Amino acid sequence: MERAFFPEGAPEAFRGLLEPLYQMEGALAFVASVDGTMAACGTGLNIPEHCIFALGGAGTMLKYRGRGLQTALLRARMTAAADAGCEYAVVVTNGGSTLAAELRAAGVSRGLQQGDGDQEFCDRVI
Repeated sequence: MERAFFPEGAPEAFRGLLEPLYQMEGALAFVASVDGTMAACGTGLNIPEHCIFALGGAGTMLKYRGRGLQTALLRARMTAAADAGCEYAVVVTNGGSTLAAELRAAGVSRGLQQGDGDQEFCDRVI
């Protein structure tokens, strides 16, 4: 999974940092495979007491980028959010990132500009 985020291998400070996102209580792991090989992944965290579904931990293996896998995973995670009864889905990303563009293309239009170039997206699920 780390290779989806760090194609050349995770820097020492980041090794083992991503796996807990997929193991938290309420977390759902999403995987896209190409010819039986894990090509992309993402996670969703259901926070039912606040009717929120947090999207995070999305990465795609370098050779599979540009195939729409993250768009498919985003749709699957938004469907899971609706199925879980969540009212909002949220994600924080860099304002100029590929993910920010994918969120806009998918119709997630409510962005709140934050400091240091980060952007928080929040949209109604239902």
